[in-house]
Amino acid sequence: MIGMLVTAGAPAPPERAASATGIAPAIGWLGHAPEGRQGRAVFDRTGSRATRFAVATLAGGINLGGLGLLPLAPRRRREVA
Repeated sequence: MIGMLVTAGAPAPPERAASATGIAPAIGWLGHAPEGRQGRAVFDRTGSRATRFAVATLAGGINLGGLGLLPLAPRRRREVA
């Protein structure tokens, strides 16, 4: 948890660091609720924990792939007043 706070706050500009350290964990926690339901549904359907973990691993890989694309996103330049 502390690693997530540091990682979210470090690249943020100082005036946005507090927001970043609050918003990033909130989004992460919101992801845990569907993950629990999805895991339970896969286990109920298949009866296999291996399938449950395989689906979770696939979803995590997709998530990391999306995060890996973030550096390629265009950045907006702010005009200095």
